[in-house]
Amino acid sequence: MTERRLSIGPLAQLLSRVYQPVYAVDAKHRLVWCNDAFLQFFGISGQAIVGQECRWTSPGLNPEQLPPADYVLSAVCPPPDVFAGQRATGSVCRKDNQGQWRTHPVQFIRLREEDGSAVVVIGIIEPEPVEGQCSEVGASERAPGNEAELWHHRLRVFLDQRASRCRLEQLIGTSPAIERVRRQVEAAAHAKCHLSVVGPPGSGRRFVAQAIHYQSAEGGRTSCITLACQVLGPEAVLSTVTASLRYRPGPGELPLGTVILLDAESLPAQTQQQIAEAISAASCPWRLVVTTTQPLLKLAEEGQADIDFASLVSTMVVELPPLAQRAEDIPLLAQHFVEEINREAEKQLTGLTTEALDWLSVYSWPGNVAELRAVITEAHRAAKGPLITVADLPERVYFAVQAARHPTAKLECIHLDSFLRQVRQQLVERALERAGGNKAKAARLLGISRAKLLRLLDELKKPPEARPRRRVGRPAKPRLNLPPLSEVAKDATEEVPMFEEVDEPEEFGLDLGDTLF
Repeated sequence: MTERRLSIGPLAQLLSRVYQPVYAVDAKHRLVWCNDAFLQFFGISGQAIVGQECRWTSPGLNPEQLPPADYVLSAVCPPPDVFAGQRATGSVCRKDNQGQWRTHPVQFIRLREEDGSAVVVIGIIEPEPVEGQCSEVGASERAPGNEAELWHHRLRVFLDQRASRCRLEQLIGTSPAIERVRRQVEAAAHAKCHLSVVGPPGSGRRFVAQAIHYQSAEGGRTSCITLACQVLGPEAVLSTVTASLRYRPGPGELPLGTVILLDAESLPAQTQQQIAEAISAASCPWRLVVTTTQPLLKLAEEGQADIDFASLVSTMVVELPPLAQRAEDIPLLAQHFVEEINREAEKQLTGLTTEALDWLSVYSWPGNVAELRAVITEAHRAAKGPLITVADLPERVYFAVQAARHPTAKLECIHLDSFLRQVRQQLVERALERAGGNKAKAARLLGISRAKLLRLLDELKKPPEARPRRRVGRPAKPRLNLPPLSEVAKDATEEVPMFEEVDEPEEFGLDLGDTLF
């Protein structure tokens, strides 16, 4: 008997009359259905959106170039932890007619198979927005998924508001340090002088140098060549620079606009001088941009760089801070990397747990932004659930953070002379107190003579003398020419008593356990 199929036509007709925007996304992250209110809410046609795949991603670094359908699909995609059944609420951020970001709560209904796997997720959007900024709504709800979704919305708003000034993932962030870098890059793009980009390895110096060229007014009408000084060597770099000064474009070719020298501090000072002389002697038609790990003027003062070359490219300096100095940007960068991986990977993750973000903020990041991207890639691959946890982070991060949180205790130096002086003073004071001030009785309690006690009291009254420090390299005192130990043993007539045979303190009336303590 043929199985009778249930028609969804009547159900679709009922939902089409609903005032709230309703849509359905299957297990393959395809938007399989939406009602008329949904299409009117986003101002888009059903042909452009139904059947298309939606992923948990941000619009990217160029949101203005994103098709409207892709923009809507990325906005309404249910968080991956909703598919996992870990929560049933969320929010959708969109712009209204005035260009203002608004947040609309979403109620999710997850329908699953018998084994628990999701079949479809139905989203019901509240048409009326809630009060508050899109990037701040839900901040008070500290559920793990809500925290990751909050960073997702913050990333969308950040990329939309700073799209014209932030074309690089290395410049994502809201810290004052990276905001200053974005202003420097914008100013360098409009300037026509030679300049240098300074930053630690992994901070994106090469990408920033190339972005300065392509964001300039001549970026689309001129070409750019990048020379790796450490790979090519000084002779090849010098010959390429001198040949570029004589370059004239042929028919259909673009003129040269920028020459980038990566790791210019690795060039010998003589080669740097020759490059500076060649550029200064000729009418240079292009701009020179160099990348270094330290300012060239500082290296020139130390004799490690040519002063003319350093002065030539130091008219403007773009300084990239280490990632550890802008730890407040790590959550936004990490969320960006997660969503960039979601764009291509089959596995979709919502983001990172709050604890995992705390661990990333404590790590020192010697490899800077490049290392953060590598860490998120490894953690994305290792994650078992919809969120990256501390257990998913690479071992090098885990052990480094553990070592930073539990540093090795510093050994305290014990000054033996001072310590023994304090012990003697305490024993003498206790003995005198026990003896009622009678020095003869106190001497018997200490197991010493009265004369020795008097000498000890005189020594304790004097301030401790500083022990002279031995100078390094001072010759040691000559040792006495004593006879060999074997000869001394032969001439010995009496046996030296062992330590155990020395008189015990009890013979002098000293009982440390019962009298002094």
